[in-house]
Amino acid sequence: LIVAHNMAALYPAYKLAEMHNCKFAFDVEDYHPWESIGSDAINEEKRRKFLFKKLLPKAVYVSSASPLIAKEVSHLTGLDNVLLVNNTFPKNEFTFVPQTSEKLKCVWYSQNISAKRGLELVLPELYKFKDKIEIDLIGKLNQDFFESFLEKYDDFLNIYGPVNSKELHARICEYDVGLAIDVNSADRNREIALTNKIITYAQAGLYIFATDTPAQVNFLELNKELGSYAGQDATSMNKMIRDVLKNMNEIRKNKKHRFNQAAAMSWEHESGKWVERIKEVII
Repeated sequence: LIVAHNMAALYPAYKLAEMHNCKFAFDVEDYHPWESIGSDAINEEKRRKFLFKKLLPKAVYVSSASPLIAKEVSHLTGLDNVLLVNNTFPKNEFTFVPQTSEKLKCVWYSQNISAKRGLELVLPELYKFKDKIEIDLIGKLNQDFFESFLEKYDDFLNIYGPVNSKELHARICEYDVGLAIDVNSADRNREIALTNKIITYAQAGLYIFATDTPAQVNFLELNKELGSYAGQDATSMNKMIRDVLKNMNEIRKNKKHRFNQAAAMSWEHESGKWVERIKEVII
């Protein structure tokens, strides 16, 4: 069984399986036709959709990393059995850590701390409550972004460099609220993909403060106890911040419940679905 995981590998995997008389499968971790495309975008989207429609029905299984990506794949190709395998993490990388600090502790992380990731939208509103809130950012800091935007909020921000996955997960457990503040953009794939951060916050038991991208709305509608979402404007953000602060004690009280509920999302559970599908197709 040959399993491909990105657009460039799709046709080679299909062709190699044909040459060696074996089976091939494809994991749609991102919805590639809707990714941001640098040049000849209209035709490139058509080419990617053409390859999906021609080749994915020939795969012995197709998996997806979010429910809305699975839905788009099914709509495009007619496949009705796309396997959902969420990008979750091992259960033992998370521990329950109660929080008792005076301020509400919030965290946001990414590979890069840079522009157009939602920080420009939420930080000005959070700053209005700086006497009640503390924000940690984790990732590789873009110095230009710091000087042009972040520096003015420096008195309530703590900025930390990148850490490995296990250390990151251990640290994330120490917070009250996780900021999942993706914004709608030209990269429509980002709107239907579930980021690692929202899954991480859930598994750590944090209350998720999310923006209303389609994927995040879908996730929180299915898991209402894990958090809430706001519109991508200052008024909606401000209202949600006030609601979170008002309910801070309740949010902390329910952290253990959220942590226990999210245990069902662990990689041990998700990988089991994948292993079962592989057994079905190769035996």
